[in-house]
Amino acid sequence: MIEFIKSSFTIETIDLMKYEFFNYNGNIPTYFILFIISLIFILFYNRKEKEPARFQILLTSFILLILVFFPPFFNFVGKFIGEENGSTSWRLYWMLPIGPSIAYMIVSFIKIINKEENKLINIAFIGIFAFVIIVTGQFVYVKENFQQVYNFSKCPDEILDIIQLLSLQNDDYKKVMTTIDVSPWPRQFDSNIILYYSHLPFGNFSELSKQYDSGIIAPIIEKLSKDGCNYYITHDFTAPFFEIYPELFEYIGQSTNGNYKLFKLIEKN
Repeated sequence: MIEFIKSSFTIETIDLMKYEFFNYNGNIPTYFILFIISLIFILFYNRKEKEPARFQILLTSFILLILVFFPPFFNFVGKFIGEENGSTSWRLYWMLPIGPSIAYMIVSFIKIINKEENKLINIAFIGIFAFVIIVTGQFVYVKENFQQVYNFSKCPDEILDIIQLLSLQNDDYKKVMTTIDVSPWPRQFDSNIILYYSHLPFGNFSELSKQYDSGIIAPIIEKLSKDGCNYYITHDFTAPFFEIYPELFEYIGQSTNGNYKLFKLIEKN
């Protein structure tokens, strides 16, 4: 444990924490800045009154802020709960009570202004805060995050493309090694396709499937071939491994946008 804590205080970890912070909060983290301002405001506002909400927001926020920006905890979430490269750690920011803190500050400001005789001022004040949050945010409903699908099973269309391409092959025996994101779908559309490994509902995939998915194919390709795999669905970035061995693998085709490719093992006479 002590060694793990010491190893967490590295430049690589700090750089990754910075990347995750700006990746989640944006290059100009206005929403997070408002959160910090709201905590400072709540800390000094109406300190004489023992208001439970004020105490709960402050205590929760300070504890979670320490945890979120504590390198060993960041590494623990990234490596043991999430993924090895720490890309799951940005979800730590979900724990922070950012919304309630900002809302508490805005309501408290309205109490200070206390313009009950002119409600338009209160509405305008709330509108200004809402405008700042909206214009400094980023629209997330874009093609990079969401893709409309046009099939009954709601399978991503590009994955369906590559499955249909495999299904059209004339072989009576089709055993396929797929990427992890493709694995839930082939047998839903063609029960004659045999998967090298089954899709598990909780994502507990074997080390071999993780290796294949990440592109570490060379050490495992012989085992896959001996186990009867004659088709391979790959990501575009792992396809070059198969492309450099045209005497072993035949290129069949790719999905519409080229993110998935299909190869067939050439049988030796």
